Amino acid sequence: MGFADAAAKKIDTMLQQALTAHAQGNIAGAIQILTQIIDIMPDHPDALNLRGTMYFLQGNFTDALTDQARAVSLDPGFVDFRNNYAVTLRKAGVLAEAEKQLSEALRLAPQDFKSNFNLGQLLYSDLNRYKDALPYLSLAVKLKPDHGSAQRLYASALLLLHEPAKALQHFLIAEQAGQNDTELLAAIASCLYVGGNYSKTQAYCQRILQKDPKSGKAHFLSGCVLADQGNHAAAIIALKKSLELEPDSFDARNKLLSSLLTNKELATAKTVLDYWTDKPELLAQPFVMIHQYNYYTGTGDFSALRQHPNILRLKDLETDPLFASGLSMIGLVMAEDDETSRQLYKYQRNWGKFWEKRSSGIKTKRKFLTARRPRTVGLLSADFRDHSVGKFLLPLIDQVDKSKIEFYGYSLLPGVGDRVHDYFQKQMGKFKDVSKKQPDEVASIIAEDDVDIIIDLNGMTMGGCSQAFASRCAPVQMTWLGYPFSTGLKDCDYMLVDAFLNPPSTECMSEKPLILGGSSYLCFGAAEPRPIGDLPYDRNGYITFGSLNNPYKLGTKTIDLWRAVLQAVPSARLLYIRPEFADATMRENIIQSIATDGVNADRLILKANYLPSHLDYYNEMDISLDTYPVTGGTTTMESLWMGVPVVSRHGTQIHQRVSYSIMNYAGLGNLCVDRDQYYVELAAHLTTEQGKLREWRKTLREHLMKTTLIDSRQFINAFTDAMLSV
Repeated sequence: MGFADAAAKKIDTMLQQALTAHAQGNIAGAIQILTQIIDIMPDHPDALNLRGTMYFLQGNFTDALTDQARAVSLDPGFVDFRNNYAVTLRKAGVLAEAEKQLSEALRLAPQDFKSNFNLGQLLYSDLNRYKDALPYLSLAVKLKPDHGSAQRLYASALLLLHEPAKALQHFLIAEQAGQNDTELLAAIASCLYVGGNYSKTQAYCQRILQKDPKSGKAHFLSGCVLADQGNHAAAIIALKKSLELEPDSFDARNKLLSSLLTNKELATAKTVLDYWTDKPELLAQPFVMIHQYNYYTGTGDFSALRQHPNILRLKDLETDPLFASGLSMIGLVMAEDDETSRQLYKYQRNWGKFWEKRSSGIKTKRKFLTARRPRTVGLLSADFRDHSVGKFLLPLIDQVDKSKIEFYGYSLLPGVGDRVHDYFQKQMGKFKDVSKKQPDEVASIIAEDDVDIIIDLNGMTMGGCSQAFASRCAPVQMTWLGYPFSTGLKDCDYMLVDAFLNPPSTECMSEKPLILGGSSYLCFGAAEPRPIGDLPYDRNGYITFGSLNNPYKLGTKTIDLWRAVLQAVPSARLLYIRPEFADATMRENIIQSIATDGVNADRLILKANYLPSHLDYYNEMDISLDTYPVTGGTTTMESLWMGVPVVSRHGTQIHQRVSYSIMNYAGLGNLCVDRDQYYVELAAHLTTEQGKLREWRKTLREHLMKTTLIDSRQFINAFTDAMLSV
């Protein structure tokens, strides 16, 4: 054996000794042996690479990088050297060079597992380039399907990119590979929650809490499920516990605020909201802005609300695809004009795209309607109860020609036991409780019943499930009544409207308008026949403006319009009646918001509803003032029913035209104007028309009885024709 062979054999032996020392945890001993090798052969790439690795394990990144860089330069085609070098670069924070080394490794060996995994990890964990990481991690799990860490990392990227169903599959593979720590279980629970599988979410939360009772994530997810199921009292307890364990959790605070505001626990909500006061970077978060808006409107503090921008006017706001669900009804209040309406539609369309992407595919058995009769019309709603939407449906369900139309009901609200809910159950061809189903499951149930047309009656309002339409569960899908704006779903074919509700432009609609011929888009039916009193002006000597509109419709726009009216008629009073005004703070805040610029607080009368019927309060009003941009609906109709005219402002979008529709079918379209100035001028002018005000009190109810607003026969014929025409 020659000298060179003997030396090589000696070095190989020393390399094995170094590896053995490493395996025994003797890092210093391994470095000593490797240094001896390098002293003998300074350009030995294996020894340099291995010593660099030992330095890395000691946390000595400077020497590790020197050795590993040298190893790569000596053997540039060996991808393992580049991977080790990149791992050290990543740990040392030299991320650009780490990415460069891994990219070169993949150029040399595109199917190398370690290179794909390491580059995916770098892009995901260090550079936050989740989308860029995806193809590398995807290939890594194909190359090594049983590699738990790769499956887990790939799943995490999928979850962040809003693909929870796919993420769940890979998290479960990681769990099967033996990774069952609480962090992984929480990730699985998160996917289950996003997918709407509430029972399994809670089951995983219980597993986590058995392992770690102080898991803030488990309490958070459990609270989310409870909140989504409407059990806000229990949700608040769970979410408070989550925040106690993780005080800086944005998501837990965000969800807790939603439940507190829904539960009207405003004082506690203010405390939770104040946490963000000294954190400008968090105050700029879109969902925090929504909570601020909800809090200020919930307490009637419109003076404070003015200090915050209209979210829909912030062009560069980075939002989650589900942001539209947070905006919900307050988004309509912010959509004051065409510009803000377009922005709301943009968020709504992003929401629609999210659900379209997540849809499991077409569910309907048929793509086209047939000539079969009766035509089956499904109604999807959380309001089959003693609610305005439920009441609108009663005459339709009761009187429709059942040889032409048969209704199926799909209730998103568990049985409430009121007479309206029970009536729907008895009168419809089918009535199913889908309140605890995931959107895809709701779509499957509707599709299995083979309905011809499905109508969403909720839209983005609480308890709705419009996203079921992303799976195309019927040949024709449409929206009606509950939400006067587009859902943003391209598979929602129509929105049922009338000639006056129909917007001049459909740029803010995914749906096509389906116009009821010769009828208003809804029928109120005859309201309670409460007696109509004399004109209040005749006994008071001054005009009383009034409103019974829900405070959620209030915004700074309405506050300014009402104040301007009172400024234009200095002797007038404003009477505002709502159950919420039992809260003295809310009353005082609204009064202070209006009582500025020459309007005295003693001209504002805010009272809770204590009379046997709220309709009796119209006997204390001479003229009703409508809200804007979300106009009245039921309140507008009730005011007219009691003989009190309504001054209304209308715009170009559907939510700005509900009163406009009602007033035109009532023959009072001249009381609807399209500018703020005209609204004020009209209200002021009507105060001088006491003769007309008296006449309306005597004749308006009788006139309404002859219109499609009350005459259910006319409305039902128009509705039936529309259902048979599509």
